[in-house]
Amino acid sequence: MLCLSVYAPRGLARKLLGGTRALPALLRGKWCAVALFALYLVAYEVFALWDSPWWTAWIAVGYFAAAFLIDGLYGGASFCRSLCPIGNFQFAAASVSPLEFAPRSADVCESCTTQDCLRGGPRGPGCEFDLYQPAKVGNLDCTFCFDCARACPHENVALRLRLPGSELVSDAQRAGVGRLSTRRDLTAFALVFCFGAFANAAAMLAPVAAFEQALAARLGIESEWLLTLALLCFALVGCPALLCALLSRAGFVLASLSFATEERRRIARRFVFALIPLGFAMWLAHFVFHLGTAGGTLAHVATRLKGFDLRSASLLPPDALLPFEITALGVGLWITLFVAWRVALDVAKQWRPALGLFTPWALLASALWLAGLWILFQPMEMRGMVMG
Repeated sequence: MLCLSVYAPRGLARKLLGGTRALPALLRGKWCAVALFALYLVAYEVFALWDSPWWTAWIAVGYFAAAFLIDGLYGGASFCRSLCPIGNFQFAAASVSPLEFAPRSADVCESCTTQDCLRGGPRGPGCEFDLYQPAKVGNLDCTFCFDCARACPHENVALRLRLPGSELVSDAQRAGVGRLSTRRDLTAFALVFCFGAFANAAAMLAPVAAFEQALAARLGIESEWLLTLALLCFALVGCPALLCALLSRAGFVLASLSFATEERRRIARRFVFALIPLGFAMWLAHFVFHLGTAGGTLAHVATRLKGFDLRSASLLPPDALLPFEITALGVGLWITLFVAWRVALDVAKQWRPALGLFTPWALLASALWLAGLWILFQPMEMRGMVMG
């Protein structure tokens, strides 16, 4: 993970720059990561970053320079936790992972007096994300750095199997993150993560490009980038916010349940987190498509290196990946429906009102799944790739 590549030089940065300050309150939380992630998704299309090696190089340089500077000046893994859009993307995706770090025995943790997994000790540093193992739930904010396992003097922390997405059901107080239902910043990131997966893939489709051109001509808009900017902002911000408000209201009406306004918002946030597995499945299908069909580009690069000649390398047909992509999207839908149903049961306590709460969100997930299937069957632009 990129956040791990940032973790490696962190010690050097702190020796050079101090690294003892607290991150300014304005930059804490996930709002900066939300803004940067959304900004990148928009800029990727509006400025065609995929077609600019110059921009790609400078974004990478700026990323690592910012990581070095922030982690050198401020403590507590401030860059990875609060500012890094890539790290927070991986945190969201890791909630669907079948693995997590967790204590082997709760009794051992109860008798521990040093809390080295959190504070560090003779065996190594502790968790800089404040993920105290007995109170940790799932993978949110976990970089899988192994520090907690190495630091534990009882060797009681280990990598274990768990049900993918199960951490999204609970709304208990958890180390480092708190209650998910109270985290508006995390909710916003979950929405951009999910809807961004579909918007990013759809923007590369020939039918969508044709629709944008026809819409621009009909509206008399000469600047194509301006229309693209407006559509992406609606897809990443306006549409998710509107849908969540409508679905939340519809769910409470169908369930005949009454809650205070703030409690209704907290319940709605819990359902938003249920969409993460489906969003992850779309990102996975999209990335696998590009990686699996990139043979032509890799062969082209290899032929330019002395001693290599892979010009005859075959390109994996896109149709060969379709079964995997469809399966991934289907599994993502089922995990999302499972999490949403468990959340509904936890809120309503009985299955009839739970069904009312669940139905609108299940319809949204199903609609996104159908949109994903449509995307998978459309011709996609092979951006930045040599196809011959």
